[in-house]
Amino acid sequence: AKIIVATGFNQQNALQQLSSNNEQYKIWKDYFKNTGFVFVDGSMEKGGEYNSTPDNIASVSFRADDGSFLAGVATAVFLNYNIKSFKTGPSSKGLGVSSFVGLALSSTLNYFNGFRLGIHYWNTVLQPLIKTVDGSTLTEKIKWINPIGNNGDWNMTNFLSGTFSATEQKATTLALAMRSNGANAIFPIAGPQTNLVVSEIASDTASSGVSRSIVIGVDVAQENTDSLKTKLDWVGSNTVGNNQILQFSSVKNLNHATSSILNAIVHNQNSSNSNGWAADKNQVNNDSSSKSSDTWYGLGWNNVGTLNNGAVGVSDAGLKYLI
Repeated sequence: AKIIVATGFNQQNALQQLSSNNEQYKIWKDYFKNTGFVFVDGSMEKGGEYNSTPDNIASVSFRADDGSFLAGVATAVFLNYNIKSFKTGPSSKGLGVSSFVGLALSSTLNYFNGFRLGIHYWNTVLQPLIKTVDGSTLTEKIKWINPIGNNGDWNMTNFLSGTFSATEQKATTLALAMRSNGANAIFPIAGPQTNLVVSEIASDTASSGVSRSIVIGVDVAQENTDSLKTKLDWVGSNTVGNNQILQFSSVKNLNHATSSILNAIVHNQNSSNSNGWAADKNQVNNDSSSKSSDTWYGLGWNNVGTLNNGAVGVSDAGLKYLI
């Protein structure tokens, strides 16, 4: 293989070593000198601990907060659109949402903070603008729910499951605590733990002791994953979105980002010739003087996936709540 795609933040240490100028790693740099790498979900450091010159590596990190901001707004709209279905139990006095991360990494906190800002934007900018002709408000603000209770400590450790394990019991415990305190939507930023949150909600959806809740997916359009297509059991004759516990997702478009970087590499991009791949036009951008935000670059470049270049966003199922 001339190009190897290395996916995941934990690939960085090895990639820094094989691009290192230090004597102890010389064998690796020589071995891979004619091999290119695409590092997905991270960025390379030039110099640093390994004295690296990563000219044969193209990376992409993601402005996940761009997408999760919109997911936060869409969640607020969704809950208000279906407000009669959710105003029961702990949520009888107001709608609430919450989120948690597996590990507190830059990539997961990016998601978390963007989602919180989306809810904040709804509360402070959008919601006050939505009024009837007589000036009364039509919608409600959204409360941010602390799993230990809103009078408790607001430390980030309260919103942390501690692993990305698909069997992490803490994820189930967090979901139940969030629902018990009034969360109608939960955004699990912990990969396979989405399944645990869906299962927890499915186990007692009709319970009067917890809020009626839905889930927002992460990374990919998880609502289309067969194993996560669990129906809401309290909708009755009403229609609540897609009538699934998992409604829509905040996504990273990994295939688009990887394909765009590969195209940039194929079209003679390197660290001294800054031709990039204009993702919106499907053509080479030869203007090296303009590093536009919708252009992808190849070997020797750290790319950033944004809304502009199509790398992050909200899944199709959630777009209607923004439009």
